[in-house]
Amino acid sequence: MSEATLAAQKFLRTLFIARTALTDLVPATSILDRNERPEVFPCILIGEGQYVADDAQCIEAGDVYATLHVWTKEVGLVACKNIVGEIRRAVRQADDVVDGFALSANFQDAIYLRDPDGLHSHGVVTIHLLAEDTLAGVV
Repeated sequence: MSEATLAAQKFLRTLFIARTALTDLVPATSILDRNERPEVFPCILIGEGQYVADDAQCIEAGDVYATLHVWTKEVGLVACKNIVGEIRRAVRQADDVVDGFALSANFQDAIYLRDPDGLHSHGVVTIHLLAEDTLAGVV
């Protein structure tokens, strides 16, 4: 048994490493779940997650909001924005069942930041997923 945000995290990483256009920009080994600021650039850090329940009498489901952090070493934002563009393409109309959750992904938004050190760029991406617990009520 799993939890919806964890299932979403696994789903997103699988999507990303399967997309050659994305791994040409960010190696699969640099698409990670980490807490600290990265040491290898470029990278995608699978970050925070939020689950908002929307259960009904006959269904256990809700919304997952997955935050991704895109880090690049550059003085501008070009590479960072190109990576985010490939993330958007990877999740477009993507759905699957992972660890007992039927997931359907949509790109929600991105914000681009210049790191104060002047050497790095940072993109913060939110992916919205609909998550239905397909194992609910199964004993």
